[in-house]
Amino acid sequence: MGRRLSKSELARRVCERLARLYGAENLNNKADPTDEYFFLVLSTKTSHRCYEEGYEALKRAVGEWKNLLEVPESRLKEILAPCGLAELKAKWIKRASLIMARRFGEVTLEPLRDWPDEEAEAFLRSLPGVGPKVAKAIMMYSLGKDVLPVDTHTYRLAFRLGLTEEVANLRNEKGKLHNALEAAIPKGCRRVFHVGAIVLGRKYCRPRQPICAECPLNDICPKRGVEPSSPRARKADQTRLPP
Repeated sequence: MGRRLSKSELARRVCERLARLYGAENLNNKADPTDEYFFLVLSTKTSHRCYEEGYEALKRAVGEWKNLLEVPESRLKEILAPCGLAELKAKWIKRASLIMARRFGEVTLEPLRDWPDEEAEAFLRSLPGVGPKVAKAIMMYSLGKDVLPVDTHTYRLAFRLGLTEEVANLRNEKGKLHNALEAAIPKGCRRVFHVGAIVLGRKYCRPRQPICAECPLNDICPKRGVEPSSPRARKADQTRLPP
């Protein structure tokens, strides 16, 4: 690697490279924040294919989101049955539609676009099924906020790059991991880092046996904790982040 890069230099260089490689990648997230909420809620503990199909089935069944106010929860459960956790997700969706309607007069999250980041995140986290990761994903993908959702891929890449500490040191303090990692990634490239981390995580930066030799960050990544014999690597690989 030559001269050892500082964390800030490494973060900038990684983001520049990820922007060139994956800046235009579409992970099927939604531009509309209301769409994105229902899409991400359906993704809880289910496969990528299944929750995408579940989202499309829900859209076909209810049409406009305002119709959720009239659809019985039992009917939502029937629609979502193939997706897993149908009873819980139906309850979340019905309750969220009522919360939005009471707050905004309709089933929408569009007004959050003009809210300060902290207030928007607080409201989103008051909705059922929403933790810091989902809240920040809605803010980033759909509201144009310069925040960083932290999922397993994002954390794994940041840890191996040396941009954040081991998750076990942070997970017991609510939101601290998200804040620490967000602070480590420069403003203006947090979406690039998040999307790039997901693509890299699926192709190269795997939990076990990562394909470092083919990874486009191979020459600048210190590969912290990658060695199979490393207890730190095994501990990090076994970690599952909360939503």
